Amino acid sequence: MRKTFTLTEVMIVLIVIGVLITIAVPIYSNIVEGSKSTICKVNLRVLLGALESFSMDENVLPASLSQLRQQDLQRAWAKVFKEDNPFKIKLAYFIVDFDNHGAAYAQNSWTKRYTGSGLGDLACPKDLTPPPDGVSYGINRVCSGITNEQYSALDQDTIVIADSDSDIFNSVEYRHNHYRIFSKVEYANAITKSREFFNPYISGDDNGNGDDNGNGDDNGNGDDNGNGDDNGNGNGDDNGNGDDNGNGDDNGNGDDNGNGHGHQNQNRRGHGRSDNYGFGCI
Repeated sequence: MRKTFTLTEVMIVLIVIGVLITIAVPIYSNIVEGSKSTICKVNLRVLLGALESFSMDENVLPASLSQLRQQDLQRAWAKVFKEDNPFKIKLAYFIVDFDNHGAAYAQNSWTKRYTGSGLGDLACPKDLTPPPDGVSYGINRVCSGITNEQYSALDQDTIVIADSDSDIFNSVEYRHNHYRIFSKVEYANAITKSREFFNPYISGDDNGNGDDNGNGDDNGNGDDNGNGDDNGNGNGDDNGNGDDNGNGDDNGNGDDNGNGHGHQNQNRRGHGRSDNYGFGCI
């Protein structure tokens, strides 16, 4: 006699399948997102290496990343590929290209990168308006066009290049995601002068309000450490990081327009934003 399933058994199976799917989807999404973030970080390292190579030849940093030369990018790419895990880089490119276009495209796309071609317009995989029509990365305004001597005087934690939709940025672009079971965290990739990665992220509740880590108040404004005023502007604090008008201190931090401010330990502060979001660091 053929056994039939009871309604209870069917419900239990459906619940188990639902739980597995709920767990599996964020895991798969994070694998893809992690690969995209890996590619983005490789791009940042290549761009920073090319920028430093440019500055050694010209004794000045480029005003924008579009001024970087192809030979500088190729040398920087070869160095990054040699120093890093080449299999990890290749796997990240393959996963992203496979997810977007399929296996055949993934192989061809990786071949171009592996041979050092196609480096003219490095694009963030999460950028919705990538080059050549748009911009994926920008240079910090405080670093744009400065001399090597001025660059040497900057703190090691100074962000040099980051996700941005502008050639020169005052604030980063939040493109990347880290998924949890019922939520996600949006963050940006950036690289500092010391070649360390810095990941500012959006935090807070459903209204974009800040948390207890200095990630802004209910209006997305800065905290008591000088990380933004009531308009989300990066004016100075009592530690010499600029005066009340956002002007620079004796270390050359910031200009008369209030650009390029911040605490000297930039990877340990919260920031104020003018668009009702508070953000900090991960």
